[in-house]
Amino acid sequence: MKFGRIIVFVFAMTCFFVFPKAWAETVVSSGEEEPFIYDDHGRRDPLWPLVDSNGIVINYESDFVVTDLMLDGVMVSAQGDSLAIINGRIVKPNDMIGQFTVSSIGANSVVLIKGDQEFELKLKKEE
Repeated sequence: MKFGRIIVFVFAMTCFFVFPKAWAETVVSSGEEEPFIYDDHGRRDPLWPLVDSNGIVINYESDFVVTDLMLDGVMVSAQGDSLAIINGRIVKPNDMIGQFTVSSIGANSVVLIKGDQEFELKLKKEE
């Protein structure tokens, strides 16, 4: 009975420690590291609220208003591949966030377009 427990324990430890390490080494040993890019498949960020302050279910594809968006960070590049973080999501020019299209990314702001209207999100200054 005790011998069986030892075998199960050794097998479990082997699976837990050896196999993941072997798999990781085969992935890294290829020589090229590819950055991980999360594909949200067009779904809502799971950290965004499901209902508004009035208790009404929010549909982020149609009910998104510009005041729901917050510019968290900006990375500006002279080569034109600037990035911004809006509500925790990394976007670049021409990306969509809700029904808004990212038009341009500046040093402290992002211009969004919805229909024929333009909106500017600005970074909040640390106090």
